[in-house]
Amino acid sequence: MPPPPRRSAILSWVFACLLVTGCQQGVNIERGPRLGYDDAIVVSNGDVRLVVVPAIGRVMRYGPVNGPEMLWRQDDPKGYASQFGGFRNFGGDKVWIWPQDLWTWPPPPAIDAGPYTAIIDGSELLLTSPVDPVGGVQVTRRIHLADAGSVVDFITTVTRVAEGPSRGLAPWTIAQVREPPAVVGYIPPKFRELRPISTPGQGIWSVDPIAGKPGWVVATPPRPKSAKVMFPGALLAWVERGRIFMIQGDGIDKPGDKPAERAQLYCHDLAAGTPAPDVGIYIEVEFTAQPRVLTMGQSHTLRTRWQLIDAPDSPTPAAVADAIAARLAR
Repeated sequence: MPPPPRRSAILSWVFACLLVTGCQQGVNIERGPRLGYDDAIVVSNGDVRLVVVPAIGRVMRYGPVNGPEMLWRQDDPKGYASQFGGFRNFGGDKVWIWPQDLWTWPPPPAIDAGPYTAIIDGSELLLTSPVDPVGGVQVTRRIHLADAGSVVDFITTVTRVAEGPSRGLAPWTIAQVREPPAVVGYIPPKFRELRPISTPGQGIWSVDPIAGKPGWVVATPPRPKSAKVMFPGALLAWVERGRIFMIQGDGIDKPGDKPAERAQLYCHDLAAGTPAPDVGIYIEVEFTAQPRVLTMGQSHTLRTRWQLIDAPDSPTPAAVADAIAARLAR
């Protein structure tokens, strides 16, 4: 029988737990300066690491602990403020309110950039936005990292807490990533007859079926123009530095929902000034729920999941689809 642990070792472990705001087997949560922000929250399980910045309501890093960053991040958001109608494009992953015609540009500051409050609940992180004074709604995000591996689950909820326009609305999650050559998506059988929807007056994403893979499509951005495409995808995935980054969404949950806006992809114009050419090339990978009219106290939720998968040696769209299908079948 091994000897009992020394008292000094026990005290060292307790002290280490006190240094972080959350501590349990599998997931560690620490709070302190990161990425140039005074207050950031690091969530790690030894395999992957998230960095969340409550002051701007965003996930600003996601990736393997000793590996590459999977999100696009603006290194100098202050320098970008004057380039895009006063909007500060921090990068990372954020929440807006869908549909966009509920508000005029820029997006509601309370929802877009907070500051959010952050509560560490065991191995989970709960973010809460201020109340949007125009829309009368508030956003919460519950973030759960698995004890091991790369899976991160997000529960994003919009709640009506004050008077506002009586129109349908929904949570809208937006992850900014370095632009890949193409994005692979999967469309459930009952929605495959629906055609992709493109924004009038912009470029057109090519959304084409992958041969021999029913329901799987590959989307290619129309460079150099800006463009938005929406289609009823249940997941979106792309290859980034040797890994497949996959995001799944569950935004359709009631009979009669219109799924065409469920999965969305946006690429910005590379022309000078729209936006600034020095911010780097990125796309936005987005999911929404079906808009609903909320009465006082009612909420509407969107669930999404992030996951990393080793990319095949030759990451063709068909090979990426096969790798994802094999992982999901486990």
